[in-house]
Amino acid sequence: MDELRRSLNAFFRLDAAGDTRAACAFLVGVDLSDCGVLVGPGGHCHFNRVDTADRDFLRALKWAVKRGEIWPTDSPERRVVNIGAIEGRVGGLGNLGSRALITSAALSFRLPGVTWGTDDADRQRAAVEDRADQLNWDRLAPQLPATRRWWRWLCTTTEFKPPLVRVDEKAANWRIGMGRVVDVSAGETVPRVPRPGFLVTFMAYGADRDNICRQEFAWTGHDGSFRLPLLCGEVKHEHKALNLAAYRFDETGAIVEALTTAKSLTTVRLATTFHLGTKPGEQLPRAVTFECEELNGPAFFDAQFLQPLTQGVLLDAARGGTPKQAQFGLDGNGQMWGLVKPGTRWQWVARAGATGVRMVLLNAVPDGRARGLDLRQTFQRGYPVGEALPSIPAHLAAQDLFALNAWRLADFRAAGIRSDKIEELRAGTRRSLAEAAAAVAAEDGAGLQRAAARALASEVRAYRAVYDTGQDIARGAIFLMLMLVPFCVAMERLLFAFARIGAQIAGALGIFAGMTVLLWSFHPAFRISAQPLVIVMAFTILAMSVGVMYMVLVRFRASVREFQSSLAEGSGAQMGRSGLLGSAVFLGIANMRKRRVRTALTGATIVLVTFALLCFSSASSYVDKREFRLDDVTAAQPSVLIRRPSFGPLPLQAVESVGNLLGRTSALIGGRAWWVGGRGDVNWRIWVLNPVTGAQAPVRGALGLPPHEDRLSGVDAVLPNWPAFAAGGGCYLSVETAGQLGVRAGDRVVVRGRDLVVRGVFSPVDLEDRVRLLDGQRLLPYDYSRQDEDWLARDTQAAIEQETESAEAMQPTGETDLFLPARDVVVVPTSQACDWGGTLRSVGIACATAAEAATVANQLMETIVYPAYYANAQGGVNVVVATPLVPVPPKNLAVPLVIAALIIFTTMLNSVSERKKEIYVYTSLGLAPIHIGALFVAEALTYGLMGAVFGYIAGQGLATVLTGVGWMQGVTLNYSGTAVIKTMLLVQGVVVLSAIVPAIVAGRIAAPSTEMDWKVPQPVDGVIRDLLPFTVHPEAAPGLVAFLHEYLEAHRDGVLGGFDVDEIRLLPRAAGYVAGLEARLWLAPFDMGVRQGMRLTIEPPVDGVCAIAVEIRYETGTPKVWWRLNRPFFYELRRQLLGWRKVPPERVKQYVERMRNAEAGMGSVAHAR
Repeated sequence: MDELRRSLNAFFRLDAAGDTRAACAFLVGVDLSDCGVLVGPGGHCHFNRVDTADRDFLRALKWAVKRGEIWPTDSPERRVVNIGAIEGRVGGLGNLGSRALITSAALSFRLPGVTWGTDDADRQRAAVEDRADQLNWDRLAPQLPATRRWWRWLCTTTEFKPPLVRVDEKAANWRIGMGRVVDVSAGETVPRVPRPGFLVTFMAYGADRDNICRQEFAWTGHDGSFRLPLLCGEVKHEHKALNLAAYRFDETGAIVEALTTAKSLTTVRLATTFHLGTKPGEQLPRAVTFECEELNGPAFFDAQFLQPLTQGVLLDAARGGTPKQAQFGLDGNGQMWGLVKPGTRWQWVARAGATGVRMVLLNAVPDGRARGLDLRQTFQRGYPVGEALPSIPAHLAAQDLFALNAWRLADFRAAGIRSDKIEELRAGTRRSLAEAAAAVAAEDGAGLQRAAARALASEVRAYRAVYDTGQDIARGAIFLMLMLVPFCVAMERLLFAFARIGAQIAGALGIFAGMTVLLWSFHPAFRISAQPLVIVMAFTILAMSVGVMYMVLVRFRASVREFQSSLAEGSGAQMGRSGLLGSAVFLGIANMRKRRVRTALTGATIVLVTFALLCFSSASSYVDKREFRLDDVTAAQPSVLIRRPSFGPLPLQAVESVGNLLGRTSALIGGRAWWVGGRGDVNWRIWVLNPVTGAQAPVRGALGLPPHEDRLSGVDAVLPNWPAFAAGGGCYLSVETAGQLGVRAGDRVVVRGRDLVVRGVFSPVDLEDRVRLLDGQRLLPYDYSRQDEDWLARDTQAAIEQETESAEAMQPTGETDLFLPARDVVVVPTSQACDWGGTLRSVGIACATAAEAATVANQLMETIVYPAYYANAQGGVNVVVATPLVPVPPKNLAVPLVIAALIIFTTMLNSVSERKKEIYVYTSLGLAPIHIGALFVAEALTYGLMGAVFGYIAGQGLATVLTGVGWMQGVTLNYSGTAVIKTMLLVQGVVVLSAIVPAIVAGRIAAPSTEMDWKVPQPVDGVIRDLLPFTVHPEAAPGLVAFLHEYLEAHRDGVLGGFDVDEIRLLPRAAGYVAGLEARLWLAPFDMGVRQGMRLTIEPPVDGVCAIAVEIRYETGTPKVWWRLNRPFFYELRRQLLGWRKVPPERVKQYVERMRNAEAGMGSVAHAR
């Protein structure tokens, strides 16, 4: 770098001492090519991904072109200049293709510049053919005088004078790549041993379309440090992070040491990345090396999704996990590369999306269980490094998955789980593997690839079904253990009803332990799991955690209450809504205990009904494909269409892969491609040039069609002279575009540097309306510039799988705005569109008859996951797509459910009519109608729990016993799946719904009116009068008044609750009441200004109990607001009255004594303590 600086200083005579002048003010690059015809200034560098054109320069150039100063209107040089882009017309600068601009590096030195080049050059072809003996001077010659005129203007113009600015080195945005390569230090935790002799580079983003690779190399010195040449810091933000790579080679050139990219728990994680935004003095890369051996694997292609596999996990078979030290990766074509420690036996697993495992390479022992090998010995053999794979990856992966599924299914069968549909899939895999073996013996590579792809696709589906079955069984076990919690509580209340809390907990835990032992004895989850105790331990930990959190929360709330007040509310004499409901539930179970015979008979009936439902649901059928006819769609030709439902891109290998799967030649199989702009690229255009006149016309997209498109969509009816296009290529232009260019059929145009013959001119209306794809969609590309981001974010694996499972996405859309107008499209061969950068969007297969199309579609459906559209015999279009194995529950469950509903309904209704006296007693105790209704709902829930748990035990236990004695004869009753869980929940729901009407009847008995809920009475002359639904014994009545006095005292000065108390006064005994008090209150929110007086009296006893009367007098505030705010006030008062039931008898006596002392002096209750 210093040498370069001295040379530049000497050339520009800037070597004088103290000279601070800049050596350059504006950098100009010239990059002409014979692979294009249009010259112009580059605007965006697609290598560094930055905008490079100087605005002042572009402004001056634009005005000069408009005035005709550089290329007059009649000059021949003007024909080869991209005038439209310079003048700012639609398309902008640099939109004719991806280009690397040679002056983009100047931005990192704060130096403006411009690259003048062949704007429409096909750089991929140029990189190969850009040699002196192959240059096309007929194309280059017109570009030179046009460039000469531009250069003369740039050197003589006075409108653009870039200033000479000397930039400080610290202000420049370039960086010098530096760092160190070290090894582990003996006896030290931090690696620090220097490693000289390593070839070091920074791995950046991939090569540009111009085939330019940005790679600089350096050797590490004696201290392990390295120094790379200048790196451009002015790049796109996502490309500023560079990964350090360092290698040491032996005498043959093989890599023997490298840097590890695997995470290790035993070493310090060091920095292996270099950021171009790193300031001088910050931490530099320092990485650890390891001895390695090259792992050169094959390329992986997934025939199911028609795409290369670019994600995978490398495993060390000896460790049973990822290697401790390794480098591994997959490129965009699925090619595997890696560096591992010598002697490693490697394995590989590819996972993506909801499908999970897509391909595995384990080198499993096919009959390991038969040989007496355990799981580890069977599946952790692996492949040695340096040895070639014995077959293609798809074949090996199918064999490994077949062995893995066989091992799991054997465990399932031993646990009583069997699926005929999975066995049917595996039978197909077995046939395909036999065909693959025959192809290997016959050295038939295409046959091997075809059979292996079918076998792998079938076994991947079987693997997912086996995995889902295991998950289904685990969910069943967890669900049952969750149901055991309320079941055990209810059974303890029903069977034992211990009085002390410790005995209640012990009884419930004992029942839970007994039921867990029963589940352990026959539930498949505990038999197929390697660590069955973990299921119980995990559930126990979860349940205890929830219980502890609940107790802490309850205690915290009680402590807050106690901290706020030490009066009645802090004494725990409260009862919230949840407490009331809990008491109602336990009362309902206690009533079941009193009626043992009825409870036993009803419970046994519900158990039998549940058992019958489980028998029905355990025999579920499976759906493995979906097929239906498209609405209002007709087929132009007998053919088959393969595409993503969202028209997302497909890899270019898709056509070849489909042809191999069918065993056909590619003559009748072809793909359609689109070359269009992305989301928001409203100015993206393709420029079509008439080389004779220099006229240019922009189009918004290119549609690539295969040669046999006429046999797919009948496009030859709209595009004339189709045989010539199919044989020799060319293009079709719309009437409008041809008119702008002044061309007709037979003339030549230039599109991105390619000479194309115009085969014909088409009518845009005819192409839009008369030509359709097989699925009824337009043949045209999508207009992505008008789509939102959510619609476009469909390239993820999860999005692809979601599309294939949506029937709605396979129907033709009626939205014509999704497509580009035909007038803005140029039609070219598919190969040409893909060469320009387009992407494949669909695959078409021409067939002779509709029957052949149906056969082809169903044959493809067995392997690929995308929907296959095919022409049917009636002239319509059907679509068929493979789906994961989905169990379909039976539909004949209505009769057992109706029986269960009627049993519960009649039982609960009879119970209500027999227990009217009990309901009255509960009402006198203060229970609301809704709580009384909860009594009967609790009974129904208990019946449902008994039916679910005991019904499952009866079903699974009986199936286990019958299977053990060999009486099932191939019949499998699986009571452990999601369908069974849904059935049990359905029984619970039906039982609860059946108890709703009896619960409503019971609530109406408790409150004989049309209202189940209590409402604040309407005021009469500003006074609300009511009898509270609460009674008290005459001897305890004074104590209740003292209890309420304490409660109101706690609300002085707004300390607690939703009201504030001004004053409280005890009422003297009178003939009209036993005891009472008066108070003045402000109701929250206090800014409403609502104040009222309250008078609460204990009425004289009737039938041995006293009623409680309340009178509320309006004082201030809006009357309607006053009436509305009294509802929460009455709720708080009623809750406090219910809390009186929880006060211990000793405390009641204290309240009574306190009231007597207060009455003697008619003072405050607080002072009478």
